[in-house]
Amino acid sequence: MEGLVRLFDEVRLLEHRLVQVIEQLHGTEHISVAGRGVLEFLLNNGATSVPDIARARYVSRQHIQTIADALVVGGLIVATPNPAHRRSSLFGLTELGHAAITAMHQRERDLMQARSRSTGLTAADLEHATVVLAAVRNALTEPPLPPVAPRLTSSTGNIPPAARPGAHYRRPGTVVDSNDA
Repeated sequence: MEGLVRLFDEVRLLEHRLVQVIEQLHGTEHISVAGRGVLEFLLNNGATSVPDIARARYVSRQHIQTIADALVVGGLIVATPNPAHRRSSLFGLTELGHAAITAMHQRERDLMQARSRSTGLTAADLEHATVVLAAVRNALTEPPLPPVAPRLTSSTGNIPPAARPGAHYRRPGTVVDSNDA
């Protein structure tokens, strides 16, 4: 179990570092990390609906819709009618979008080639790491996870009254702030 906790910590640290590197490497593109992910998905999978992209990336449809709208405005993707669904368009790369994601991939390859000598990692090491991460992701995907504990923060990041320092209960279900008591 400790190994899994360490792996999760390392994945989070790597994700944060990747965001920094991608933003530094592609800052002139004015494409968010999430937008890059959608462009890459469309490059690999072709024209796809927003709900299908969201399912494949384990995020909400609304999140992908917001990203897609920005990419359409930027001329990087285009919406076309979806023969399978009247209200859910298919989104595909434009020539500009294809050129942008291809250029991003090339810069990333160039960076990793330059850095690969210092890591000492072999292609086999990277393949093994990929297999392990995919297995962990799959283990978390099926079967469905048990119900989650209540959130300590709201979606806006605010701490609900019951969890605030200084708050106390009068009776179950009624929260009184110590400043009001």
